[in-house]
Amino acid sequence: MTLTGVIRTMPRGLHHRLARPFAGRALQPAILALVAGLLVAHRGIDLAQAGLRAHGSTLLPSAAPASVVSADLLLYAVANLLAFLLYLALAVACLDLRVDGRLRRVVLGAGLLAHLLALTSLPTLSIDAKSYFAHGAIGLVSPGASQYDALTWGVLSSRFGSELVALGWAPPPMPTPYGPLWSAIENAVAWASPSVLAAVYVFKAIALASALGSAWLAWSILGRIRPAFRLAGTVLLLWNPVVLVELSAEGHNDGLMTFFVLLAIELALRGWARRTAVAATLGVLVKWLPAVFAPPIAVHLWRTRAEDEREGRLDRAARAELGRDRRVRLGGHHVVDEGVRRVVQPG
Repeated sequence: MTLTGVIRTMPRGLHHRLARPFAGRALQPAILALVAGLLVAHRGIDLAQAGLRAHGSTLLPSAAPASVVSADLLLYAVANLLAFLLYLALAVACLDLRVDGRLRRVVLGAGLLAHLLALTSLPTLSIDAKSYFAHGAIGLVSPGASQYDALTWGVLSSRFGSELVALGWAPPPMPTPYGPLWSAIENAVAWASPSVLAAVYVFKAIALASALGSAWLAWSILGRIRPAFRLAGTVLLLWNPVVLVELSAEGHNDGLMTFFVLLAIELALRGWARRTAVAATLGVLVKWLPAVFAPPIAVHLWRTRAEDEREGRLDRAARAELGRDRRVRLGGHHVVDEGVRRVVQPG
């Protein structure tokens, strides 16, 4: 089965059955209410994370009263649960084929706004964005060293150490697990950034751009293989609370990896084998995980090429048969014309 097989085998009327709760005139106000609720829920997540960060973050022991921390954790849990419920309801509502261009723009535009708002907050749930800077700063602190042969402990004792500690960072106990493309990005950002905080926001911006690019690719891919699920599928990626928090809010490099995987799928669907190989390779050079997608993409390209070659042979055979038939018919007319001339012009 090719890349499109799983989606194409889904029941054709599935979107009609799932969208029945939003039948009638309630569709537009329901979608607007869901979008507004999602923005409120994600604002609650941001406020909970800000509170946890102010009390020492979720990664470090907190000096705040236990009741205050518990309230922040409760707000975080409730806001996340609400975000997931509204997110799933919005995706189901977007299966309705009556969603017009204006509603689509509202849903996708509000998703863009949610990602931009997530960009403004500092990472709270992980130290990854700070570790990206520390990896890139290894060469600045110890010229000639790299993140593959040295740990980040030396960065902790450098001029960057105090700012990293203030942001809640602690050195990981291992060298970088990332690929050379991401390591080159880490080096460039660390070299060009005036501070650790500026570098963190650069990494978050890369994750944000990757998330939005992935949403655009999802829109394009679904438009090719299952247009009825185009908006709902894009919403499942763009409005996903995990994507919003882990990419635009926390700045993880999984966003760039996902972008290259989806780009490889888009290029494979167009039949561009070499460009597909380049995109897939770039994904592996960020993190090794996209290598698992190489076999199904290769199978799809092989089957598509075999089908194209078979259709090409059939087309050439049909053209040859058509040309042969045309020559026969033209030859028959020539014989008839010669016979008519001999009858009309005897002798």
